[in-house]
Amino acid sequence: INNHQVIYKIKDIISRELNINLEIKEVNEFSVEGFLKIELIEVREYKFSYGVYQINCSEEGNGDSYLVFENNNYMLYCLSDGMGVGKLAKEESSFTLKLLKSILETGMDLRNSIMLINSLLKVKNRFDMYATLDLVSINKRNLKSHFFKNGAVHSYIFSNIENKMIEVNTSSLPIGIVDSVNSFDSYFATKNAGKKSAIKTEKNL
Repeated sequence: INNHQVIYKIKDIISRELNINLEIKEVNEFSVEGFLKIELIEVREYKFSYGVYQINCSEEGNGDSYLVFENNNYMLYCLSDGMGVGKLAKEESSFTLKLLKSILETGMDLRNSIMLINSLLKVKNRFDMYATLDLVSINKRNLKSHFFKNGAVHSYIFSNIENKMIEVNTSSLPIGIVDSVNSFDSYFATKNAGKKSAIKTEKNL
């Protein structure tokens, strides 16, 4: 039996005795030769759900796109609104979100991914086009929410348990306009499940 098997056996025994789901966070050699230091963390299982509501303000349709996906230990809910209305605006917002997902899958963090997208849109948009980017990244273990907003309107966090609502405001520019993008970003800790977040593309919705 090797060290790897012993470590996972210990993890399974502790999980069973404490009746919680644990995973190995880190394994280091201890100061005493032949000993290992094992750090375990609890894995909490939460269920995430979402709904989408869209309204077309003209016969051309709207320029909104949305994308929901998992990235490592995070759930991401993303909105983008392309410039203007209709097919061209829709293509711009859809391109922005697909590009975001592709870049994040390479391992780059959110802030640098948005900076890269801004640079790519500047190159792509020869006709002065841009798109908003509004996203919330939720840590699946501790439910901590991280909002990123570029040219997006305010969002809301609702808590039925605590009976309160938090408004998330922003005053940043959309991406693809200036060379240096300045995202609004803010963390919100969540002590319990049962909270809802609402992100939108129009102020009056």
